[in-house]
Amino acid sequence: MTPIYKNLYQFTTYIPPMNFTIHQYLLRSDPAILFATGTIHDARNNLSSIKELLGKQKLAYIFVSHMESDECGGLSVFQEEYPEVQVICSALGARELPGYGYSGRIVAAGAGEKIVEGDLSLHILDYPSEVHLQNGIVAYEEHSGIFYSSDLM
Repeated sequence: MTPIYKNLYQFTTYIPPMNFTIHQYLLRSDPAILFATGTIHDARNNLSSIKELLGKQKLAYIFVSHMESDECGGLSVFQEEYPEVQVICSALGARELPGYGYSGRIVAAGAGEKIVEGDLSLHILDYPSEVHLQNGIVAYEEHSGIFYSSDLM
């Protein structure tokens, strides 16, 4: 876990055989949001650090840009620890979530929508994730100025 900006933390996994790095980000706003869960292995490894960073605060949202194991493979791990967590994803993604072991609340969002709660003001943008064979979403958090582009950039 690396603090990268005020209340934004990055979790990184390097996969040597593929020479590939994946990241997850925790924005410790009120409410708190996790951008991508990583694989189930990543989620299990990062959960204790996330719990420590949040303290008594609950994880309110998980943002899933598109359906791949490095974006949402660990959903079941976080849902078990935070049963009230809501997943923000595209409408297409919402249909796929049960296949990743998630059975909780879903916020299906698309271009132009805004999720506002407490210190969180999340603007949703669509993007055609052609390499991923489906449309996805990215987000801009207004108060922090953070743009979450997933693995688009």
